[in-house]
Amino acid sequence: MVVVMVVVVVVVLLVVVVMVVVVGGVVVGVVVVVVVVVVVTGQVESSVDDRGLVTESPKWKDIVDHHARFHHNTAHRNVDHMTLAYVTPWNNHGYDVVKLFGGKFSHVSPVWLQLRHTAGQTLITGDHDVDQGWLTQVKKAGKTADVKIVPRLLFDGWQPRDFRELFDTEPKKNKVINDIINMIKDLIADGHLSPDMSYLVCDPNKLRRARQDAMASARDLDQGKHQGTKIVGLGYDGRKDKTRAMVPDSYGKLHPRLIREEHVSVTEEPSGRYPWHFVPEDPVPPEKPAFKVAQALYDLLVTYDSTDSLIVLQGDSTRANTGWKGGTHAHLEKMLGRKLFWSICVLHTNELPLRHQPRRAYLI
Repeated sequence: MVVVMVVVVVVVLLVVVVMVVVVGGVVVGVVVVVVVVVVVTGQVESSVDDRGLVTESPKWKDIVDHHARFHHNTAHRNVDHMTLAYVTPWNNHGYDVVKLFGGKFSHVSPVWLQLRHTAGQTLITGDHDVDQGWLTQVKKAGKTADVKIVPRLLFDGWQPRDFRELFDTEPKKNKVINDIINMIKDLIADGHLSPDMSYLVCDPNKLRRARQDAMASARDLDQGKHQGTKIVGLGYDGRKDKTRAMVPDSYGKLHPRLIREEHVSVTEEPSGRYPWHFVPEDPVPPEKPAFKVAQALYDLLVTYDSTDSLIVLQGDSTRANTGWKGGTHAHLEKMLGRKLFWSICVLHTNELPLRHQPRRAYLI
């Protein structure tokens, strides 16, 4: 009985075939065949499309023959979209690819910088990996495409509790923002980033004002789109959230505090469009919170000129909403002077038996 075992090992351009001949359980011979594959590397006149290499069923021979070939026009871009390349300091081949094909990318992001969190302190590291010579070559290669260098900053080793502490603590958040701003300024001053990247340096208050302006513009634009549209169905739902606010002390000085307040989101039905949200005003005895919610909903209907067109009111089945006398639905009907169809989510009603069932079973 003769058993032939074939082992194929591919090493770059060298294919080694080892054949072991076994007779009666005894190795009687070993045959080694070395095949040298000649591969043409460098620039070629035809693209991968012209060579028929873009296919759902690639062949190994095509990969071996063409893996080192590329079209001679290294600055040509086939797409006009944003093209982002990540480059890591531990992959030298990636550095070379970006230098050669810099014109094909709109943005190049070197993976250099890390924001570390240790012992309650934050520190930016990785600036020793910045390669000024490589940056110059990339900018030169991508001059026609105006390639932009956008270094990535990794929040390295951060846990969920670290992020929670960061966003809940105003001084720590401001420190991280200032550290990032100073890092960008240093990169620009040292020539690692061009001066046109200074737009990344923003005062935190400027960001806050820009965010508020964007939200106001989006709200005005949305209201303009639906100007004159009558609301026939209105849904609302509220929850109490932790909210950052400036609270005055006994001397009138404002201090940042984390408070709990109710936020009510409103949807226009049946489209589900989100027109607004609000914080109900504090009730003045003998008023109830449900009355203030109804008052805010009524003001919204007045804004959209829909006090006469509203037919359906949607909400949860909690007592604050559906109470026959003091619920939000009842108060809004009194303000409108007519009855509405109530579209009630019965989730709260259905969960009550399930909420008490485990306790009852335990007592039994």
